[in-house]
Amino acid sequence: MHLTGIEGSSGTNKSVPVYKYKDKCLREELYDQCWDGKPVPNIVHYIFFGIYKLSFVQFLSIWSIHTIQKPCVILIHGDTQLSGPYWTYLVRTIPNIIRVRKTPPKEIFKNPIKVIQHKSDVVRLEAVRDFGGIYMDNDQIILRSLDPLRNYNFTLSHEFDDNLSNALIMSCRNAPFVNLWYKEYASFNTSLWSHHSCILPYKLLQRYPHLIHVENKTFVNPDFRHRSIIFDGNFNWSYNYAVHLYIRFYNLKHFNFIDIRHLNTTIGSVARYVLYGHRELCSD
Repeated sequence: MHLTGIEGSSGTNKSVPVYKYKDKCLREELYDQCWDGKPVPNIVHYIFFGIYKLSFVQFLSIWSIHTIQKPCVILIHGDTQLSGPYWTYLVRTIPNIIRVRKTPPKEIFKNPIKVIQHKSDVVRLEAVRDFGGIYMDNDQIILRSLDPLRNYNFTLSHEFDDNLSNALIMSCRNAPFVNLWYKEYASFNTSLWSHHSCILPYKLLQRYPHLIHVENKTFVNPDFRHRSIIFDGNFNWSYNYAVHLYIRFYNLKHFNFIDIRHLNTTIGSVARYVLYGHRELCSD
């Protein structure tokens, strides 16, 4: 893999197919082409609302899913055309990226949705419900194949003992659990930050445990309360399927391929593993 010079490259989006979200032919074609006998198809979903230039961490997320999960297709749902050297490198290197036009919803069940994070919470459920597959936050990094978990109809992971994270969602198409979760948005209240996204699925787990497989913090560890160890310490992520980086709390403008070669931190070892196949500090 030749990563040198990515920051200075340029290009266009002309090679990336673009479809409308409601294109039924796209859904059926992908479902047929990506069907391999497992309940959850190997289709990956990202949501980019209001983002124009791909960051290094977002590149790292997509690169991790491409190299480790090897999905049938990567769907980029959003309302903007992504650009920048990292995006250019991805579309030149990964042949199975598809852009899906999706406008951020203004309401759900007549309840207003005011912040972009809540809009994304709704659309990620719609995406895995309508297409099936694996939803990824754009600062979620895959560390090993999710294929063993694709045998379950629906999978989430604890972040804390009393919640379930929605940063990584695995679902068959029209999974009963995701349909129940979506219907609960009839009571959505924009002033409750994480209730419908993390607390509500945990409550549904108590009522419908047979509809969901739950991982014990293998998608999100370190958790939100211990997120500083990602950038300031070293965490043993050997047992993780993925790690969530919580990038909105950090200034990562100067975070790039050169930095991660010598960072003796969790993010350094994770980035080196994804990009170079090893965790060790680089010698030069």
